[in-house]
Amino acid sequence: MAQLLGIQLLGGFRITDGDRPLSGVDSIRVQSLVAYLVLHAGDPLSRQHLAALFWPDSPDGQARTNLRKLVLELRRALPNVEQYLSIDERLLRWRPDAPFTLDVAEFERTLAQASSLSALEQAVSLYRGDLLPECYDDWIIPQRERQRQAYLGALDRLVAALEARRDYAGAIRHARRLLDLDPLQEATYRLLMRLHALTGDRTGAVRVYHACASVLQRELDVAPSPETREAYERLLAADARPATQPLAAPPLVGRHPEWERLQAAWRAVMGGRPRVVLLRGEPGIGKTRLAEDLLEWAGRQGISSRHARCYAAEADLAYAPVTALLRARPLPALTAPLKREVARLLPELLEEDPALLPPGPLAEAWQRQHLFETLGRVMLADQPLMVVVDDLQWCDKESLEFVHHLTRHDPNARLLLVGSVRPEELDAAHPLQRVITSWRHAGTLEEVDLVPLDAGATAQLASSVSGADLTGEAASRVFRETEGNPLFIVEMARAGLLGTEDRTAPLPGQIQEVIRTRLAHLSPAAGELAGVASTVGRSFTFPLLAEVTGMEEDALIRCLDELWHRRIIREHGAEAYDFAHDKLREVAYRTMSATRRRWLHRQIARALETLQAASLDDVSGQIATHYEQAGMSERSVPYYMRAAEAARRVYAYDVAINYYHRLLALETGVDRLIVMRRLGDIWQRTGRWTDAEQIYRQALALAQQAGGAEAQADCQIGLGFILRLRGSYPDATICFDHARATFEQLGLPRGISRSVGHLGVVHFELADYTKALACFTLQRQIAQRLGDETEMSNALRDMGLVHWAQGDYEPALACHERHLLLATERGERAGVEGMNALNNLGLVYRAMGEYARALEYHEESLHIAKEIGNRRGLAVAIGNIGIDHEEQGAYIRALDYFTQQLAIAEELGDRRSVSHAVWHAGNVYEALGRYAEALCYFSEQLAIATELDDRRVAAIALGNIARVRAAQGSDQDAER
Repeated sequence: MAQLLGIQLLGGFRITDGDRPLSGVDSIRVQSLVAYLVLHAGDPLSRQHLAALFWPDSPDGQARTNLRKLVLELRRALPNVEQYLSIDERLLRWRPDAPFTLDVAEFERTLAQASSLSALEQAVSLYRGDLLPECYDDWIIPQRERQRQAYLGALDRLVAALEARRDYAGAIRHARRLLDLDPLQEATYRLLMRLHALTGDRTGAVRVYHACASVLQRELDVAPSPETREAYERLLAADARPATQPLAAPPLVGRHPEWERLQAAWRAVMGGRPRVVLLRGEPGIGKTRLAEDLLEWAGRQGISSRHARCYAAEADLAYAPVTALLRARPLPALTAPLKREVARLLPELLEEDPALLPPGPLAEAWQRQHLFETLGRVMLADQPLMVVVDDLQWCDKESLEFVHHLTRHDPNARLLLVGSVRPEELDAAHPLQRVITSWRHAGTLEEVDLVPLDAGATAQLASSVSGADLTGEAASRVFRETEGNPLFIVEMARAGLLGTEDRTAPLPGQIQEVIRTRLAHLSPAAGELAGVASTVGRSFTFPLLAEVTGMEEDALIRCLDELWHRRIIREHGAEAYDFAHDKLREVAYRTMSATRRRWLHRQIARALETLQAASLDDVSGQIATHYEQAGMSERSVPYYMRAAEAARRVYAYDVAINYYHRLLALETGVDRLIVMRRLGDIWQRTGRWTDAEQIYRQALALAQQAGGAEAQADCQIGLGFILRLRGSYPDATICFDHARATFEQLGLPRGISRSVGHLGVVHFELADYTKALACFTLQRQIAQRLGDETEMSNALRDMGLVHWAQGDYEPALACHERHLLLATERGERAGVEGMNALNNLGLVYRAMGEYARALEYHEESLHIAKEIGNRRGLAVAIGNIGIDHEEQGAYIRALDYFTQQLAIAEELGDRRSVSHAVWHAGNVYEALGRYAEALCYFSEQLAIATELDDRRVAAIALGNIARVRAAQGSDQDAER
């Protein structure tokens, strides 16, 4: 009996056979044939008709041959084809009674029967996108348009029904979908203005009008209709003066070659190749404008896009542009593990889903890689995708590394990344330089240098903005004064400095003077508001300005409207405004006195405290900076600490280090011990062990001077941990013993647990298993009394490893199985904890000689690592599978796994995992008698151990090298 075929044509082509996607239907031509047949199900279709329809430009004989080949291809792809398709020498007919479903038919049937609001909502949800969007055959165009119009009509009905029921939020949501489909429909803008006003959101209504005016000006070069204008003016009823028309956006002049290169890059993307375009040039040269035009172009075609902007004031805010990119579009459906990862940057996900467990801290490099993998999957769920990031020179290092990862996440992704950059702000050490070099080597980069406009383009742009033709002399003066910089040209035109009647009037030599002149034309209230907005240092929202200025809503709306009309500010995302250019912000800020600036910084910090009280982690760095610039260093301290901790949680260590250094530079209010220990922890995690040891010794000396026993013990643990990593076991033991004694005197069981846990690891690495087991047993007992499941899991894991190392396999299995049970009870069986426990169970079964069972556990661990995108876990599981094969003598197969492990470890920059992989690869080559290769791998193992200052592994590597050289000598003696 044939399975039920599910056929999807809306939004893209897909066939499922039961629950299984059907392969063999990847050809657009096959998809088009299937679509035509099912849309005409029951109709007998002659072969002659189909051949002429699909190959209208081919001779009849060739067209019929093409059709036969296509039908044969369909026969091969479609299971039990006779159940669905009647085929003879003359006719093709899709059986209407065949076991299949068609989303188009379901959409039309549901829509036709939609007599209630819920039914109408269901019909709208069934429309996933245009009919077969990748098909360009003539026959489908009217079908596609008919479905699209039906969908638009359904949305119209749904919005009207929701508005009638006073569900204004729902009506706004669906009206915005209408606007996305037809951004030139003024009636929809008026509808949205009305809906926002009905909810009391006058600011939102004004923003809708601003968006409408911008789109009409750009696309049609017209102003909003009188009807729309009247609706807008009613929103400004408090001010009887007629509002002025907004100044037109300057046209894109003299950039045709650059535009063609962007188009070529997009064509390459549509061919399945990720591309990166860097728009390079001085401030005001038109980089942002070119990128915005590209976004507009993409939007008209329904291409998914994400846009973020970097700010000089946010260069040390970890992942700020990545967070903006995530919020630029709705998130796709996410499983709980993926949602937890994304919640590291979007904490609102935890509020929306109370059942979602908060993500743990990112403690190691592989965890950051896991975060990057997750974010990459989320962003690339919508393809083709255009991502624009303005001012990359101000992007924080962590965001740069993610953007770099995004372009390499999927070599076949249809992704275009466009970034603007100021080359003069990039020195050789700038992190962006390394990323650019990588893109160049990969062959994915297109660098577009924007140069100043020539004299003709300068005159054209100046005339367009000013609305007056310039004489030859006036055009020459403009070109001479502006040197062809589009921003300077536009600013001079808007400041009214292009007139030719008074030829003796001197033009300012610097753009700052032009901008000051333009700002001086603002009303006093709007000018003051521009100063406030410039002090924010980034995009700004209506609530923030209202909180800082204390202005009444009506007055603030009028000022914002004036700034928007004068093109001082523009819309930024769905909720905010921003300056039209950073130079405007800079001049507005510098025109205020130092006293005024300090006062505004203080007010902004307090406003952020109030408005972001529920999510202070997101803005703590901004608050700290504003308080410091306000001269209130003591108020900045707790926020710098909070910002640093937030950065540590997402592995943004460079950002955290910067905040800690700022704290150490402050003279008062700083707990220097805590800051130094945090720095030591970061340097330990990033492999800067010498720096970590130095800072911990300084912290310990400071703790001893201050007389804080608990602080001294904490510093002893940090210092001991570094000494253990460096192989200084006696010194490490002394540190842990001192810490344990102090915690016992203070009666602090958690401290005792930590101390004995670290001591246990030292004893384990020294093969003193009795002492190690005693430490881990005590650690577990304390954890049980405290109910600390994390410490309990750690103790069970380490106890199991001790039993395994001693050959006591039954208790080892008991520990690891208990560890796995705890992970399962905490919902982590399919997460990192479960993955680790399964790996360790595999180690024990392998030691017992039960290779099949060991392989089963390691493969399950590998499956989890793939599912959750944990690249380090992937490397560990692959390495263990390699050892499983190695110990059974399957050396060639084992070597393949070690090669895979090595590639992943090198990609992650995980030097310890690289060391593990080369060690075992060397063992395999040694077992095969290929001593030269073995010696090469063991030498690399020694080099890595020396690099990491890991004396224990260095000793193992030296032993391996000596053994291989001895074997080489024996072979040479035997030959002689």
